[in-house]
Parts: sequence; structure tokens; C-alpha cells
Amino acid sequence: MKRQQWNSTLKVDTEKKMKRSRLKKRNARRMKKRQEEAFGPKADYIRKLPCCVCGTIAPSDPHHVKSRGAGGKARDLVPLCWNCHLRLHNMGRLSFELENSVDLGAIAKELEQRWQSERTAEHD
Repeated sequence: MKRQQWNSTLKVDTEKKMKRSRLKKRNARRMKKRQEEAFGPKADYIRKLPCCVCGTIAPSDPHHVKSRGAGGKARDLVPLCWNCHLRLHNMGRLSFELENSVDLGAIAKELEQRWQSERTAEHD
């Protein structure tokens, strides 16, 4: 008898908890700012480069070495052809780097320095 009463109150409590709240509206300015931080003009620069693993000519996919969810910005981009990009996502970064003998983090830093120097040269 007590068990039936417990189940009936549980059912009522569950129904109360299942009320849905409205989805929050997206802040368009914040989304645009985050997109700019994550890709920005550097992504266009990266797309024009050959794949840093196999050397396939452009256009390349800009890949975030540090994921966007982990705080990756445009400085973390490396150029990968669609095939290498797909393989990297299927294998994981460490396995991909070991198999292809590359250090994507070092490549990202080198490209960031090169891009910064080219930008300063354009402004001078």
C-alpha cells in the first residue's frame, strides 16, 4: 500500500518537473563576435594555403588545433585538405599527429607568426 502511494506522488512530481521553459534568444552581436574570433580574416588566409600534412593545393579547410569549445581562436587554425581534416576528426589529434609525423600546434604557431608579420607589412 505504501508503495502505491509513493509511486503516485512520484508521478505527480515528475509531471511538475517536466514543464518546459522557453529557449533563450541568441544574441546576434555576440554570435558574430565569437565567429570573428574563431575564424575572422585569418581563415581566408588559411584557405589559400596548401594542406600542411599532405601538401594538397588550396583551397584548404581551416582546422582549429585547440577546439572552439576549449577556447580555440583564429590563432589556432591550420590548413587541412578535406581528406586529412576528415581523417583527423575520425582518428583524434594525437593519433593523427603520430601517424603523419606532424605537430599541428607548432604549425599553428608558425602560421600565426607569419600571418601577423604579413599583416604588419601590409599596414606599413
